[in-house]
Amino acid sequence: MSESLDRSTEVPELTADEIQARVLYRDGLMLVIDKPAGLPVHRGPKGGANLESSFDALRFGLPRPPVLAHRLDRDTSGCLVLGRHRKATASLGLLFKHGRISKTYWADGLTWLALEPVTGRTHQLRVHCAEMGWPIVGDNIYGNGPRFGEPRLHLHSREIVIPISKNKDPVRVSAPAPAHLHDRLGACGWSGE
Repeated sequence: MSESLDRSTEVPELTADEIQARVLYRDGLMLVIDKPAGLPVHRGPKGGANLESSFDALRFGLPRPPVLAHRLDRDTSGCLVLGRHRKATASLGLLFKHGRISKTYWADGLTWLALEPVTGRTHQLRVHCAEMGWPIVGDNIYGNGPRFGEPRLHLHSREIVIPISKNKDPVRVSAPAPAHLHDRLGACGWSGE
């Protein structure tokens, strides 16, 4: 099934200041950034704006830019983990692979859901919500077109918990709800961050 690209929701590449302002957490091993909805993490086959193009601004004194430890879909916003060097990226990759990283996503329509994926399979949350009969607002793949008149997917990687160090508590990072979710979350009782 191919995803039709709605360029009206695409976000331009981030400047150095813009991507640095999106850093939610930073230590010697990793960064967690607040990914905007509408911006793919990788450059596609046809080029175009992407998040990786801005990673050089996230070196913070290291010789190389950070790299993706996992990915989020173009239209999903929220917590995105980057490894700051090869060993850290490998450790993070194993933690993701073995399901040791806890992830919580927010989705809404008439109901506000907190979803915790079991695997990292492509579109897992979107597929399961649609199969249950409540597709995620704005899901133009599994929801049979934009839902409730929303052009943008209402799926947000709200929180991630990473047990990166054996001798320390896991790192817990939350991303603020993006503006396009505020009205629907408010209708479900959300009162802000």
